[in-house]
Amino acid sequence: EILIKATEYGALGAALSGAGPTLLTLVDTNSLRKAELEQFLIQTLGRAGIKAETMWLKPCATGPEITILQGEESGGSLLERIKGEVRA
Repeated sequence: EILIKATEYGALGAALSGAGPTLLTLVDTNSLRKAELEQFLIQTLGRAGIKAETMWLKPCATGPEITILQGEESGGSLLERIKGEVRA
């Protein structure tokens, strides 16, 4: 329902993450309908028995930063540095 009707409540678009725990709606920063959209989202999810919270985020205009470490600071290969952080 949210994916179909979000634009009727001021969203520019909506998407559900592949894993399912995250729902994303896009809205113009200057939109006067943000509160209306938020209410629609919370009420729609609530009717389905899903407790949710909204987070208003701004996109990063500069993109990711990459820091290349050299010498002992690098800690080895990427796989060695992330070992234990990635779970299947």
